[in-house]
Amino acid sequence: MAENTPIPTELNLVDFIAGAAHDLKSPFNRSLGFLKLVLKGMDGPLSDQAREDLTISYQNNQYALLLMSSLIEAARLGSPLYLADCSLEQLSAQAAADWKKHYPKQKNAAVVVVAQDIQVRVDEILMRRCLVYWLNYLLEFVPETAGPPPEVNLQIEALQAGPNCELTLRSHAVQTQTPPNHEQTLYGYIARRIVELHGGALLRSEVGAQEALIQFSIPLTQGD
Repeated sequence: MAENTPIPTELNLVDFIAGAAHDLKSPFNRSLGFLKLVLKGMDGPLSDQAREDLTISYQNNQYALLLMSSLIEAARLGSPLYLADCSLEQLSAQAAADWKKHYPKQKNAAVVVVAQDIQVRVDEILMRRCLVYWLNYLLEFVPETAGPPPEVNLQIEALQAGPNCELTLRSHAVQTQTPPNHEQTLYGYIARRIVELHGGALLRSEVGAQEALIQFSIPLTQGD
């Protein structure tokens, strides 16, 4: 006897996205893996034009995966924190390396970390992502150019301020003031929520002719 198949009448998008994370990201990961093999010459030599076209395809897949991962991150922000003592200098350096590895757009940017050797009690993975999202947010103020991308200096500073740690992130090559777009909205929301989940607060969010800046504080210690 045939059975009725259940079709939901409502869908909680936050729960659905959070629960379907693996399936939502898998197509992008498979495409990136395939393109990487082809670019490495596993299927034979490539012409310069083919390599350029495949590189553009690879970067666009990276960008689509970043947006999907950001939506999943936003949906999962209510999950418990796993707090541990971490070196802020090492955490910042690892966040810079994570950002450099996965940033999908063609921008000539380098990250400099200027951090005191401060121990903070945070969810290390989540706080690293927080810094990565702030870097992504700041770079949206730097316009893409038709020619070689301009050199952009990004900086992460961390200083102890009483019972808190203050972190300041800067972009030093802002060429134009652009209004917040969908990417900035998503990156900024996730990063700010992670700060707040750690008992911290956003202190400054500014953009000028030559610099964009984010500053926030987090407590040095927290209860589990």
